[in-house]
Amino acid sequence: MALESMQSRIWVTDPFELKLKNARRLIRRWRDFYQCLSEAGSSSKGIDLEPVEQAYQYICGSNKRQLVKKIPYTGDEFWSAVTKGGSNETVTFTMSELWMILVYTESDEFWYKIEKELKSVPSAREKRERLHTLREKLQLAGYLDDLIPFIQGQVDEQDFEDAERWFYLKRLPSKGGGFE
Repeated sequence: MALESMQSRIWVTDPFELKLKNARRLIRRWRDFYQCLSEAGSSSKGIDLEPVEQAYQYICGSNKRQLVKKIPYTGDEFWSAVTKGGSNETVTFTMSELWMILVYTESDEFWYKIEKELKSVPSAREKRERLHTLREKLQLAGYLDDLIPFIQGQVDEQDFEDAERWFYLKRLPSKGGGFE
């Protein structure tokens, strides 16, 4: 059904260029496609068209371009990888793990201070689990006792602001799949 709908509405013969008019055309087509699915009753729960409609209004609702200056990280993105000397084992780190490291450096480099702070932040259980995983990874990478060389020259003031916002304000999905 999706391919049939797209074939008649989306396929273009000219190369696709990311321009406002093409973005508007594409989002209109996606809105129409989801509307068609919703009307066809393709799901017993129906389809929540609100996010698609919001995207449509945001992109198509004005003649002005609304550029995002910085795409915000979710925290799950790749940040860095370290290969232990003398082995082929690579330890990878995410943005949220970098943020935990930055909170650690702002906590006078005491892990117990972060543990104490976790008692008063949203999604404390999930962040505590991430903190323990981070410490295990840092141990494997050989940086647990000295993090400064690991991050030196790789962070800026915005990273510290992102770390603070993520640690103190961000709610994380729980293991059950929902949000707190």
